[in-house]
Amino acid sequence: MDAIEQLKQDVRDGRIGVDRLIDVIVTQQRQLESALQELKSAQQRIEEFEKKAGGSGTAKVDEPFSMRSEEKRQQARGN
Repeated sequence: MDAIEQLKQDVRDGRIGVDRLIDVIVTQQRQLESALQELKSAQQRIEEFEKKAGGSGTAKVDEPFSMRSEEKRQQARGN
């Protein structure tokens, strides 16, 4: 039985009171708010890094890549 099922069973059986259940909900809400704030902060940092990098992080190469094209480029360079 996982923690959620155990909690449900304990509430049904009267082993956990309403006050304890509310404490659990409040704790979970605070953890969720904290995680959402961290996510928002991380997303802002990513946007800043992308702006500094000059785009979305994926640069478009002028030439299409393929093994055949790469072999031709290497031959042209004399490798």
